[in-house]
Amino acid sequence: VMEHVEGEILKTLKCKYTFYKRFVDDILVCIPKNMCIYVLEHFNAYYPRIQFTLEIENNNTINFLDLTIDHIAGGVIRTKWYQKATSSGRYLNYFSSVPHQWKLNVINNLFQRAIKLTDACYRHETESKVCDLLTKNGYPTNLIEKIWRKCKYICKNGKHEKTKFD
Repeated sequence: VMEHVEGEILKTLKCKYTFYKRFVDDILVCIPKNMCIYVLEHFNAYYPRIQFTLEIENNNTINFLDLTIDHIAGGVIRTKWYQKATSSGRYLNYFSSVPHQWKLNVINNLFQRAIKLTDACYRHETESKVCDLLTKNGYPTNLIEKIWRKCKYICKNGKHEKTKFD
C-alpha cells in the first residue's frame, strides 16, 4: 500500500527532493526546509485515513530507524547507531537457560549493528555503549572482548581500526 501511495504522491509533488527513502511506514526525505509543510500537507491530502507526521532535523541531526544522521557542512553525512530514549537496554540475560550460541549471537549482533550503522568517528562511543549494555545484562567481560576481536569490519581505508581492546 505504501509503495502505491508514495508513487502517486511523488508524481504530483511540486518540490524537488535530493533523496527519498522508506522502510515500511517510516520515510526520510531531503527537501528544502521551506517546503516541509507543503510536502506534509500534500502527503496527508492523498488519502484522509493515512496521515503522516513530520520531524525536522534539529542542529543538523535527525533520527531515522536505528540511525542518528548528522548533516555536516559541505554535504557530508555521518551516521551513528541510535536507540530510542525509551529503550530498556534489556537483552537476553547471560544467566538465562538458553543455548550458549544464542548468547554469543546477542553479543555479535549488537557489535555488528553498532559497527555497520556507525561512521568511524563514532565507533569508540558505540563500542562502549554495546559493552555497557552487555555488562548490564550479565555478560562476562572476557567473552565480550573475545567476540569483539572476532568482529571484522571494513573501514573506509580498508584497515582494522584500533579499539579499546587492542
